[in-house]
Amino acid sequence: MSTTLAEPLPWPSSTLLRGDGDVLAGVGRLRAHSNGVLAIIGSGELIGSLMPLPRLTDTATAASGVLIATYEPVRNQKGSD
Repeated sequence: MSTTLAEPLPWPSSTLLRGDGDVLAGVGRLRAHSNGVLAIIGSGELIGSLMPLPRLTDTATAASGVLIATYEPVRNQKGSD
């Protein structure tokens, strides 16, 4: 998520989410057009906006000290996303 970057992005297979838009809808569109696995690199603000929604399922710390967190979407009471 950025308010300053512009496309094309220098990273392969990357998608720019504008910080001034509906971030949750943007993430939903990305999930719908992927295998459901998304990686967020370096955007603490985006992760913070998603924290109330998913369930933390796993964590690991890389040798560099980077925290790798794996989240699973919270399912509604009917068992669907």
